[in-house]
Formats: sequence, C-alpha cells, structure tokens
Amino acid sequence: MRRCQSRACRHHWLDPAPVAAELPRLYETYYTHRSTSGPSAGGLRGCYEGALQALAARHLGYQPQPAPVAATLLSYLLALHPGRRGEALMRVLFLPRVAGHRMLEVGFGDGRTLRRLSQLGWNAVGVDFDPVAIEQARASGISAFAGALEDQDLPPHSFDAVLAGHVVEHLADPLRTLRAAARLLVAGGYLVLVTPNAISPGHAWFGIDWRGLEPPRHLNVFTRSSLAALVERAGLVVERNRGTGRTQGILRPSLDLRRKRLRGSPMDGPISWKNRLGFDITECVQAGWAALDPDRCEEIVLVARSRG
Repeated sequence: MRRCQSRACRHHWLDPAPVAAELPRLYETYYTHRSTSGPSAGGLRGCYEGALQALAARHLGYQPQPAPVAATLLSYLLALHPGRRGEALMRVLFLPRVAGHRMLEVGFGDGRTLRRLSQLGWNAVGVDFDPVAIEQARASGISAFAGALEDQDLPPHSFDAVLAGHVVEHLADPLRTLRAAARLLVAGGYLVLVTPNAISPGHAWFGIDWRGLEPPRHLNVFTRSSLAALVERAGLVVERNRGTGRTQGILRPSLDLRRKRLRGSPMDGPISWKNRLGFDITECVQAGWAALDPDRCEEIVLVARSRG
C-alpha cells in the first residue's frame, strides 16, 4: 500500500493491484453472498431495529412508519449516541427525502439498502458486477443490472440519486465510475459515497491490521481531501464531507485481525459486554475528536450534487 506524501492529500493505493479482469474472483466468497432473508426480528432486537428505522426517517425527512411506542422513545435515546445515529443513517446511505423518486445503488451487495429505500418510496435500482448479487436481487424483485456502472446503457439524467456505500475503494478506475454517475444524475441530483478514512485514528492504532485496508480488494483508500478532489474532477459539487459517526464496523474487525495475527485465532463467541462498552465509549470519544478535527473520523460520508 503506497501513500501520497502531500499533507493535503495522503491518499493510499494498492501497488501492485490486481488486473481488472481478475477482480470478480476476489468476491466469490464475499460476505454479501450470505442470505439476508428470514423472519423479522422480534423482542428487544425488533425494538432496536424499529428505533433505528424511526431515527433515520426523522433525520432524513421521511414519513415515519408505524412503530411501537417503545421503539419511538428508544430512537430519541439512540440519537444521542453518534455511533447509533450513524448506524441508523447508514442503513439508507444518508440519502435525504427529495422531490424525485428514482435512485441507483452501485455495488449493492446483498440488496438490503435497496429494499429499505424501496420501502421508503424510492424506485430503487442496482448495478453490481457480482453475478450472485444480481441473482439474489432479481429473485427478490429488485431491478438490477450486471457489470460496471460505466458500461451500462442507461439514459443520461435519469436518476435523482446515485449511492455507493463502501464501494469506491474497490474500483479500479473510480474517476471513470463517478463521471458515469454524474452523467446519470438529474440537475441537482445527489451522489452519496461512504468509504474508510485512510488517516483515521483506527489506522494509526491498528496499522496493518486496520480493517479499512482489506488488501487486495481495496485498491484505493481515500482521505476526505482526496475523495473531494476526485468528486470535483467528476464534475460534481461537494455539499458534505464529514465522518459518519460510526467506528465499530471497522474497529471491531480490526481487533479481530490483530488477535488472529498475534494469537492465531480471532475473538471467540459473541463480543463481551465489557468490549461492547469499550467500543461505545471509543465511538463517543472519537466523535468528539472528529468534531474538532473532521479528518479524525473512521469512515467518510461525502454528499455531492450535480450542477444545475
């Protein structure tokens, strides 16, 4: 993994990188192949899921769906925790309710975000080069296109939003893909990107064990400045470029990777309440740090608009 030495950039990239034709082989056993269908969560888990749903709807302007009183009250409590608030918004990829209705997700994986946005009223479409993801999406009634975004024969200015959550770091030519996204957006349409931050505290703490590196799948690991520069080169206007508030999705597997490298095995069984509390405290501390210095986030969310 190489690093740009400019203090204004500090972008990381994999060198040598896999050739483009071999990239699909890296995802033959990827986590997105797991089935996400099954019975709805009940009990405490169902209450928690309902609270996250209510929290996301309230913050992003959607009509809240009916929820038990306990879930609604819990949503206000969870809003005080930066990690839980970020988790709720990440479930719909930080996409606010807008006047339009047609959106495209690039690299939709198991399709759960497309399903959630469909339930919120979006005409949700996906594109992915993974044939398993395409098959699962179509089987669940989601309109999905196979291949790279830039190779799709889609009419220009046909989407109100294009989303890519933890995708841009996997792309062999991210500028080409973002230019294709810009072409598909209506005037004022949204582009939302979520990706690990190469100069996060977690990277400094865990080094080669940091989950955000993920060689050889992550070909580019961005900073806020390098991601903004890329989006602007694609012809879009950056509106928001901050942290998501989440850290556990990267720090917990980073701890697993370190334990596996040093001890030969990851943590056994479910995470203990002590470790869970430690991660929650870390999330709050890091959110406070990122409020003072936005570059200290673990995960970047960039929201851009197409030019009117």
